[in-house]
Amino acid sequence: MAAYLGLHPELYPDLTLLDQWLVSVLGAPAVSSDVSQVAGEYGYSAPDASDIQNAAAPPIVITGDAQDVGSGEAEVIPGDSGTPSDQPGSQPAESAIAGSWTGSYTITYPVGCAGFNGSWSATLAESGGSISGNYTSDMGVSGTVAGIWDGTNATWTVGGGGGASFSGAITGSKISGSWSSPDIFGACGDHIVGTFEGNKS
Repeated sequence: MAAYLGLHPELYPDLTLLDQWLVSVLGAPAVSSDVSQVAGEYGYSAPDASDIQNAAAPPIVITGDAQDVGSGEAEVIPGDSGTPSDQPGSQPAESAIAGSWTGSYTITYPVGCAGFNGSWSATLAESGGSISGNYTSDMGVSGTVAGIWDGTNATWTVGGGGGASFSGAITGSKISGSWSSPDIFGACGDHIVGTFEGNKS
């Protein structure tokens, strides 16, 4: 087995032991006759049963998939790690709500102000489903943000400039939804509502 996997016998004197260890790890059939032959060519003798029981198996690194191992094309490298050398590390996914946003808003109610529109921007962060950051708009509503993010939908309030509440859904790098706010200028009535949309930069 060791010979089939491309091991250098001079690095592993106890080839019979290595053969047995590879069988336990890879589940492949032992090829003890080939191992004994290779050991003999290099002047090594097979260990007895007590040696096998008490000796520690040498660490190796195996690269390649199961098909490579079965065909004998896997690369076996002596080392101090038993993990595949080509195993990629995982990276945490970035929250879709976090980042810098810019967009537009439109007032839909009351009727006297319907159609009025403007722009907004926000820098948002998310941790454990909680949203924080800063929001500003040309309507005068601006301040710190506090809200909730469930992976698709976001709701938040702006604690400044009269305050405003937002509720939107994110698809890719786009957000859209509705908002409501006190009429801080008194031009439309006590309360105004509208829609908004934006893009993540």
